[in-house]
Amino acid sequence: MLERYKVILASQSPRRRELLQRILKNFDVVESDLCEEGFPEEEGKDLTVVLAENKAKNVKDRLMAEAPEETYLIIGADTVVEVDGEILGKPKNTAEAQNQIHMLEGRSHQVITGVSILICGNEVEESQITFAVTTKVYVASMDNKEIMTYIETGEPYDKAGGYGIQGVFSKHIERIEGDYNNVVGLPVQRLYRALRELDDKS
Repeated sequence: MLERYKVILASQSPRRRELLQRILKNFDVVESDLCEEGFPEEEGKDLTVVLAENKAKNVKDRLMAEAPEETYLIIGADTVVEVDGEILGKPKNTAEAQNQIHMLEGRSHQVITGVSILICGNEVEESQITFAVTTKVYVASMDNKEIMTYIETGEPYDKAGGYGIQGVFSKHIERIEGDYNNVVGLPVQRLYRALRELDDKS
């Protein structure tokens, strides 16, 4: 699949790397050096797509400078947690983590992952496919002791919204509506379909 391209995952996330391995055997990881947070004027799906596009373009510029003879397919992705129209990033300290979990517990929120597939390089016309996938997540009610016990695990600090559905926090998830993998960090089925369509056209 996609043999004509040098496939690059433009993400430092080990979770995205593991999920992409379910689709592709051969790809390289080149981390974007852009800040993951920002663009406060954007909302929800628009924000995730902008961030994913920028990650892919950032990596493209570096790759094309180093090896312009290659033909690249670069996958950028970014995930945000949205509750009541507010975007929750990665908490920087205990107080932020506590506040975020308080916002999420006992109700539902949305997890949105934007994806950008950027094709560029030798003898190809540059093109880009972008999409965003939303999953609704329901969190059980939590008391202050449960919240602090979770925060003390250290798990919240490298995750948007302060939790990882695949980790310790899973015991507080009542149910989801949509793609579980999307909450982990990459909408596997939607991405697989997009890559298959590209492969069929090539």
